[in-house]
Amino acid sequence: MIDQLTLTWGIAFLCLIFVAKFLISLISYASGVPGGIFFPLLVLGASLGSIFATAVIPLLHLSPHLFPNFIILAMAATFTAIVRAPMTGILLLVEMTGSFDHLLPLAFVSLISYIVAELLHSKPIYDSLLHNLLTADSEIATEKEGHIMIEALVQFDSEADHQPVQNLHLPKDSLLISIQRNGEKIIPRGDTLLHAGDIATFLTTQAQEVSVRQKIKHLFTD
Repeated sequence: MIDQLTLTWGIAFLCLIFVAKFLISLISYASGVPGGIFFPLLVLGASLGSIFATAVIPLLHLSPHLFPNFIILAMAATFTAIVRAPMTGILLLVEMTGSFDHLLPLAFVSLISYIVAELLHSKPIYDSLLHNLLTADSEIATEKEGHIMIEALVQFDSEADHQPVQNLHLPKDSLLISIQRNGEKIIPRGDTLLHAGDIATFLTTQAQEVSVRQKIKHLFTD
């Protein structure tokens, strides 16, 4: 890919590639499709390096042979700034190029990129992802706090025996979430019949636990 990039490419076209890749990566990751962010970061860095080289080389009358060098250094700088792992970026680019010729420039660029990212208080990408994951788990846990599940056995000839769920006066502060019958779980509907031996599971709040248990006992026992 690096060899195919030449100075004849216009800056506008390179900017279009950068924006398109950025949007595609954003949509892909937001949709939950497991595509990863490792390779897209390198592609974005290569695009930035191409844009910079296209503008700087003619302006400073540099050799066109330096074009790949700008791409390699930009990839390392972008990776270091976003991931905050300079050694990983350096070793990765050395392995990709198969040469140690860029080792010192890669180290210098990665160091500058790391310092600039820290001064701008930019969070590392994986730290941000971990924070979002923990925040989501915390919100789920908060929603579940204060709720308990109650299991009740439907006894023979009780008020609930051979009755559809919709005809039962279930406690208002509870929700019938499942029925276990002969080792199988059934998702209850309004027309689902209850039979003796069924185990019904209710979801309710801790504050209403006592009253819900009393009402369920009245319905499910003879």
